[in-house]
Amino acid sequence: MPRIYKNNSSTPKVNWLKTIKSWIAFRLATRRRDQPSRFKHAVDLIDNLNGGYPAKSYARLKAANFGHEVLNGKNALPKLLCNLERLQKLAPDTLGRMYYEINKNKSDVFKTLSKHSHTTFVFGDPEYTDEYKSFLRRSVDVHDMIHLVMGFDRKLFGEANVLVAAAHGGSSPYFKWAVIVPTLLTRMFDSSRLKYFFIAVKILLQETPRRCSSVDNWELIHWESMLEMNIHEVRKQLGVPDPVLYKPNFFLVSEERT
Repeated sequence: MPRIYKNNSSTPKVNWLKTIKSWIAFRLATRRRDQPSRFKHAVDLIDNLNGGYPAKSYARLKAANFGHEVLNGKNALPKLLCNLERLQKLAPDTLGRMYYEINKNKSDVFKTLSKHSHTTFVFGDPEYTDEYKSFLRRSVDVHDMIHLVMGFDRKLFGEANVLVAAAHGGSSPYFKWAVIVPTLLTRMFDSSRLKYFFIAVKILLQETPRRCSSVDNWELIHWESMLEMNIHEVRKQLGVPDPVLYKPNFFLVSEERT
């Protein structure tokens, strides 16, 4: 295992106490409709649940033949995605152009995190090595790649499906589900739309895992080489079929309904 911390050989662990605190803080921020705090605590929750999984993926990526380039080079995914002018000029339906389209009017997530004094998840603990911080920064963009390849929107149900896909793709622990998915489903439950609730459960527990069953680990995909590829070719190469049951913006949790 490569070194994660600068001054010791330990690895991050799941912190259940902080997980519970983050979950409570997230729910309170949701009730207050405090979006910045809600986002901050959601990041906290995921970070505390990840434990050593990122470190395992980091070790595998570092050993890959393109590992050094994407962790240290100028062609690392975060740097490529910052070149919005280049992404805008790519052909429609390419992975890079699609990333540009979903982010062109979006507020900068890193400025949001910095504004609220919470940069650990994105930039890494001050005691992390620079290369591991680079890995964590790249992981944020890999999350967006999962959104694009799987076709999930950024509503909460889409985010939950990304977490499920990440777990099946080896990038995230399964026990995240025990905290996040049940919480989401209880907020989606509506007796007048019971049929759609059961469809949502089927998507989360059956369709999404089946669609990404061919992916070994999302972090180990050479995304940097795929930005100019058509999204259909990317999906074909990764073995990810189109969704059948999932429809963007169709399944809404309680605070998203009008």
